Amino acid sequence: MWYINAWRLFTLFIGVSILHYGALTEGAPDWDLPVSYLMAGVTYLLMPLFDTHVEQHRYLSAACVATVCVDTTYGLYWDYMGNCLASQVINYTASLSLFLMCWLAWCVLPRFIQERR
Repeated sequence: MWYINAWRLFTLFIGVSILHYGALTEGAPDWDLPVSYLMAGVTYLLMPLFDTHVEQHRYLSAACVATVCVDTTYGLYWDYMGNCLASQVINYTASLSLFLMCWLAWCVLPRFIQERR
């Protein structure tokens, strides 16, 4: 099963640990623990769908899945918390970069290694 994989779970743990540390030490008004866990969890859950769409060359739907992970989740969380933050564009670029790094680590790299064997 995709979700129960030692490499993915290990890298998820490392990434969430870095997000946890950053949320506690950075002091940015839009970076707290719940949004870090929420966005990481949604990314982990939706990454197989994103990868499937990319593999099938359905890039618009893949972009929609990525947007849900990196922007919609963030916006809904802060809307629920009652804050309207102007840093959503800045967050989008940073979160999209992290999202794509997760895709490379969880999907592309394992396929590359498997093909080389």
